[in-house]
This record gives sequence, structure tokens and C-alpha cells, in this order.
Amino acid sequence: MTIKNFINGLKKYLKWAIISVPIDLFIGAFICAMIYESIPNAVPFYILFILAALRIVRHSKRDSNADRKKQEEEDNEKQEQDRMEFEKKQQQKERKKEEKKFQERKKLLTSRFGEEDADKILNGDIWIDMTKEMLIESWGNPEDETVNVFKNKTKEKYFYNGRTTRQGTTVYKCEVKLENDVVVGYKENE
Repeated sequence: MTIKNFINGLKKYLKWAIISVPIDLFIGAFICAMIYESIPNAVPFYILFILAALRIVRHSKRDSNADRKKQEEEDNEKQEQDRMEFEKKQQQKERKKEEKKFQERKKLLTSRFGEEDADKILNGDIWIDMTKEMLIESWGNPEDETVNVFKNKTKEKYFYNGRTTRQGTTVYKCEVKLENDVVVGYKENE
């Protein structure tokens, strides 16, 4: 226990009159105990002073515990706010990175296919007469494919969104048909 805590406890004690002893009597007991140390009559004053001091110490400990808890709560709250601010900044950085990446991809696709087709590709659309390259940019590489080569043309089927059945076979939700690297048809199987 520090002197500062004791003084604060004494101030609180005097302010709120924690015990039922009048303040004048407490001050008198303190003065008598300090001045008349050798007088036997000062013993009750010593006892009164010790009881009052113990009460002050107990209340100052209680107050210091409450102050410590309050400080811990404030620290925890501050840490939570700092963590939330950090997460918010990280999310903003991630959004900026994603936006920059999206803009770069859009610029690249626009330069290769034109603005209208680039917008469709970025939306994940497919359409008849789109090229194989556009299809792969829009939906990615197929999970499975079949290729049939003829004298004048090449027919391909690209399969997307596969799932495994209970029998262990793979069923695809989407099938895209290409002839000579151009989409000529597509269908959803389920």
C-alpha cells in the first residue's frame, strides 16, 4: 500500500465519514496518540486510530481494486477498438487490392475483346459465337472435356460444375458445345 493510496483513502474516509466516530474525535485521537505516546490514557486513542486506519486501508484497497478493474475494462475496450480499426483497415486494403486487380483484368479484357464483351465476361456470362478463349476467361478451364476431330472441323464439349453421385459417377450441371473454337450451344443438365 502506497502513501498516495493511504492519503486518498483518508480523504474518502473524511469526506464520507465511513465509521461512526466524529471527525473531530478521530483527529483528536490522532494528535493525542502522536504527542502523548507515553501517557497510558492514550491507549484508547491508539486503538481508535488503528481501527480507523484499518477501515481506511480496507476501503482504499477496495477502491484500488475497483480502479484496477475499471482500468482493465478501459484497456480491454481500447484494445477491442484498436483491433476493430485494424481489421477495418485490413478490409479496406483488401478491397482496394481486389478493385485494382479487377480494374487491371477489365483493362486487359477490354483491350483483347472490346468493352461490351469484356463486361459480359466479367459478369460470368456466356453466349453463342463467343470464342473458346472468351469462355475460358468467363468460366475458367472446364472440369472435363471431350474432343472430336473431323476433316473440316473440331467439335468439343466443355463440362462445368460437376458433382459426384451416390454411384460414384460425375454429373455436370453445365455443358458447352464448341465447333472450331467457337461456342455453338450450351445447356444446363439439372
